[in-house]
Amino acid sequence: MRRFMLAAVVLAFVSVPSLTFAEGAPQRDSVRASSEQAGLGRSALPLLKRRAGPGNESRLQAWQDGLDGFAHLSGKAQQRAGDDWISIASDTGWFLSVAARGDHFDYLNDALANASVWDEAPPTPLDALISQAADVAEGPVAGLLGYSPREKLVPFQVSREMLGLRGNDGKLLAETVAVNILEYIRLIDGVPVLGRGSRVRIGVSPQGELVSVDVTWSRLDVVKGSQREVVSVGALLERQAQLAAAHGIPATATRTKFECGYLDNGQSSVVQPGCQAAFKYENNGATVVSEVWVPAMRTPVSDATWPELARMRQGGPDDG
Repeated sequence: MRRFMLAAVVLAFVSVPSLTFAEGAPQRDSVRASSEQAGLGRSALPLLKRRAGPGNESRLQAWQDGLDGFAHLSGKAQQRAGDDWISIASDTGWFLSVAARGDHFDYLNDALANASVWDEAPPTPLDALISQAADVAEGPVAGLLGYSPREKLVPFQVSREMLGLRGNDGKLLAETVAVNILEYIRLIDGVPVLGRGSRVRIGVSPQGELVSVDVTWSRLDVVKGSQREVVSVGALLERQAQLAAAHGIPATATRTKFECGYLDNGQSSVVQPGCQAAFKYENNGATVVSEVWVPAMRTPVSDATWPELARMRQGGPDDG
């Protein structure tokens, strides 16, 4: 997310709600390459079942205890609770929160997130960022999530939060990287789980201090006896083309992403395989970015939270 201060009579921060993904980690490069060549690369896969978390009260304390020694947790803290969350906020600028279902966790140190623009810190190299985040990912995050033997957490992509200062003429006077953010995904039996329902984001300052942790993570169990045939990459591409057309995406659009795995939107009780396809095109002078989720099973499970499945059942793409 880029935030700028305008140098006028009074300087003020102006927020621009956008994140630029600067680079992918080797795991993402591997997922993209294998998806382009072979789709899921499996002839059949089982379904995954979402399991509810244990609730938030005990998890909040476990979250705080786990982060102790990794994060700045000094100062006077106060606990608060809402209908679907519980949190601890400190007078020194940090807070922790846990969602009611125990499947979403946050930590943020706002003081560390607001670096001086005059630092003009460059991006942290990927290898160094992975090394800095590893202690948190393999320590308190792993302890909190309790991975099953079939799961593995892997670094996937990097984004950066920038702070800048501009003059009245719009000229950039100074800019710094405030937070380097490394996003992890999980593999289940070697298959990546993609989508907003399964991810871990760890933010590190240019000085290597832990700034933030943002975790969305349901427990996903492999459903025994649920193996279903997965269509070929050729059939996936045919489904992609027909679903993109149904979404109003022109045939001339540029495809910017094609990544296959289990697709987790964070809502469905059953998680099944598919491919995320993203497109970019111009419409009346504006750049439009659109994404389509392509089901990969020859006979997908009905799911009201996955619109493309309904389109397939209304005479859209066939089974390939």
